[in-house]
Amino acid sequence: MTDAICLDHRFSTTRLLTAIKPSEISETNTLKSIGGLRTKGYCKKSDDKKPLISIITVVYNGEKYLEETILSILNQTYDNVEYIIIDGKSTDTTLEIVKKYEDKIDYWISESDTGIYDAMNKGISLSSNDTHLWFINAGDRIYSNDVIEQIYKSGKYDVYYGETALVNNQYQIVNTLTVPHTLTWNDMYQGMIISHQSIIIHKKLADLYDLKYRYVSDHDWIINALKKTSSINNVGIIFSKYLLDGFSQANFSGCWADRIRIIKTHYSIFYLYLNYYFYAKQVLKNIIKNMLKIK
Repeated sequence: MTDAICLDHRFSTTRLLTAIKPSEISETNTLKSIGGLRTKGYCKKSDDKKPLISIITVVYNGEKYLEETILSILNQTYDNVEYIIIDGKSTDTTLEIVKKYEDKIDYWISESDTGIYDAMNKGISLSSNDTHLWFINAGDRIYSNDVIEQIYKSGKYDVYYGETALVNNQYQIVNTLTVPHTLTWNDMYQGMIISHQSIIIHKKLADLYDLKYRYVSDHDWIINALKKTSSINNVGIIFSKYLLDGFSQANFSGCWADRIRIIKTHYSIFYLYLNYYFYAKQVLKNIIKNMLKIK
């Protein structure tokens, strides 16, 4: 980029910026609930040699894990990274952590929302146009500092995906979520066979999340995106570390109810009944597990 500005070579988000004309800066920048590089006159652009990737972090009262999430993004070796944080008006020290890094964050906003997918929709709307979207929410981390570099070295695709390291509260890896060698929307009848933190989708394919699915709208979102493209690449690496005490982990019944509705929308009656079977099997497994704990 001939007009690129480097503010700080140490961070992925401050190496390739473009100055914004004063008239293009939103008047809402005077509000105390937003901030970041964009409000100070800088933006990001995609480039043939350095495609733009927009990483979105949704957080609410995430003071325990947020800083490490932020650092896993800022320390990427890849240059053209747009970073957006959507805070749900946290009441702990989350906003203090965000402000600590606001000269390295492209845009942050702190306001009430109706849930995690409403917040993620804000992130999509605030991201640049010609970009890939990657959701790394508070508590999750990019697996290693060169992940984005490896992703874009693999070629030019609409969708990239990889494996996920499942971690506990001490960030010890307890398992690895492997993925199918190839991926199409038809494969998603089995549920979330790929972690949301390990799939990157170009914005041109991305609808807003359907808010009628409160618990696993990401399942529906990925299906809709995959229906629109055949340009998909399994990079063959681990993309992220996923913290197991996350939102869906704590809402088993709600997740399954949403999943059944999503399968009913996108697939045949055979797959609907197959998922009823999977649900009954999982419920029985949980009952037996709880009985063994009691004993």
